Amino acid sequence: MAMSFKLRPLLLGAVLVVMLLAAAKQGEATPECTEEGFFPNLDDCSRFYRCVDFDGSFTKFDFQCGPGTVFHPELITCVHPWQQDPSAECLAKDSSS
Repeated sequence: MAMSFKLRPLLLGAVLVVMLLAAAKQGEATPECTEEGFFPNLDDCSRFYRCVDFDGSFTKFDFQCGPGTVFHPELITCVHPWQQDPSAECLAKDSSS
């Protein structure tokens, strides 16, 4: 029993590392930040990223919309697809495939 308590922190640490690596890999598909703001991921309508300027150095934060929603860049929030302009780059790309 005592052994399992010692392994828990290691297991939680391993899960955290895998999650961080997966998040970093997802961020590779989006361009690097050159200005502050929220931007759509043109390869996946349900994803977007935010660029923040920390003393001249940009940091990118990736986000995932909730199930069944897509990012609306003008409203800077996730909406249902029917609320998005059908000509949005991301939606247009999805419908052409």
